[in-house]
Amino acid sequence: MCGFGRFCWNSTCTNLFSLPDYTNVSFTQNFNLSSLCKSAYAGIGIYGNQTVYCQPRPKNVLDVMRGYPTPVACNFSTYLNPMNPKEATNVYDPNFMAQCGYNQDPLFYCTMWLGDTLMGNLIDEQVKLMPGIWNKCSVASIGLEKGGCSRILS
Repeated sequence: MCGFGRFCWNSTCTNLFSLPDYTNVSFTQNFNLSSLCKSAYAGIGIYGNQTVYCQPRPKNVLDVMRGYPTPVACNFSTYLNPMNPKEATNVYDPNFMAQCGYNQDPLFYCTMWLGDTLMGNLIDEQVKLMPGIWNKCSVASIGLEKGGCSRILS
């Protein structure tokens, strides 16, 4: 049994968020295994055999901070070829259209993907916190005993 913050992968206790991009994590379509990936993202690649592996996070082709006067297609890039990790595949899906802006803003904006700068920075900061929390919290105390998680995190 692996300790808190570790997961059994490939018959080995592995730190969460530690496997590099293009590491095979599953042959069973289990996307929960993305917590093993350094990028915190896993998906199915180009092979069509349902193999899930760590990938760079998908991101918009258009600037998500820029508004457009009419709805536009929000194409996104994903990295599906583990043999060529720098090869981005641009995906067009008519379901991903820019959405109406907020409040009185009449412009249309693309919804953020995990690889877009603002969302990616948020994920990266959360991933950085995880090892410190795992090492400092007493999981058994559930934050109720002295030195438990609620004391350390507050």
